[in-house]
Amino acid sequence: MVDKKPDLILLDVNLGIKKLDGYKICYEVKTNSETSNIPVEMMSGTDEELDVLKAFESGANVFLKKPFSKDDI
Repeated sequence: MVDKKPDLILLDVNLGIKKLDGYKICYEVKTNSETSNIPVEMMSGTDEELDVLKAFESGANVFLKKPFSKDDI
């Protein structure tokens, strides 16, 4: 069996799961040596400075505010 990893991870800040959010998952992906090179694009319905800062501190490569269009990317 081939161990295939994704080329890109799209991750929402709010997952709707108690005690788990996109920041935590992003941090886990980026601190794992087997997945740290996979780009993570985080998104949220808000673009408050704290949300953006937390996304990049957790290791996100890109932060997108929803809704977005192809011109935003």
